[in-house]
Amino acid sequence: MTAFQPTQDAFAFPQSEVALQLPERSLEQKIERAVRAISSLIKQGWHPVVAWSGGKDSSVTPRIVSD
Repeated sequence: MTAFQPTQDAFAFPQSEVALQLPERSLEQKIERAVRAISSLIKQGWHPVVAWSGGKDSSVTPRIVSD
């Protein structure tokens, strides 16, 4: 078996194209979406594990999971 090697253009999306495809969301909308996604996984029987490094991103994750 060989290791996965992406082609050169596997991730070649110009930022302008990606930005045009993504709707603008408020912080509240992003949090609500994350809570819904995590809740859905919990309802399906998943058991989330949260790693915390003390940084700003990992500090908000336990709060979102607990909601």
